[in-house]
Amino acid sequence: MRRRAAACGFVSLGGAALLFCLPVSASALEVVAVDTAAESRSIRVELEVVLDAPMDRVIDVLTDYDRIHELHPRFRDSGDLGSPAPGVTEVYTVFRGCLAVFCRTVRRVERLQRTPTGLLAVEVPGRSDFAEGRTEWRFRAEGNQRTRLYYRAVLEPDFLLPPLFGRRVLAEMTRETTVEMLAAAERVARGEP
Repeated sequence: MRRRAAACGFVSLGGAALLFCLPVSASALEVVAVDTAAESRSIRVELEVVLDAPMDRVIDVLTDYDRIHELHPRFRDSGDLGSPAPGVTEVYTVFRGCLAVFCRTVRRVERLQRTPTGLLAVEVPGRSDFAEGRTEWRFRAEGNQRTRLYYRAVLEPDFLLPPLFGRRVLAEMTRETTVEMLAAAERVARGEP
């Protein structure tokens, strides 16, 4: 019988540190550090996680752009749009998110390239629902079977959000979706259903 596990971490809200735990089905994903912020025009999400899967397999799963939407139910579609320049891949994702009763389908188009330590994705303005954005994925192998990942995303939405709490909720939703997606990527990288 499989047990549900929880990925836990700390988040700072208004100077107070709060412990949060997210249910993660049959995952060994360890959330080491979390920081989210709603800034004047953008959101920022930073994570440090340890996945119980080999680094090369984790990277293979996260760069399977035609299937990445299968890692989380909020994602509706994804794909590889080709290479506009050597070493660069354009990728799109479509996801659906709701803030209370306000739901929206959001499209992202990013130019992604491999770096010496991971991946760097930059939003393509005008083709994305974000005016600007930059996401960094830094990977480090921990032995043969574990991967430490440092994730940092700064995104400026180009769509209307509720003025008092919209950016904060979007930041938290982005964090939650990313942690859950990484738990799913870990399972796929380990060859589990």
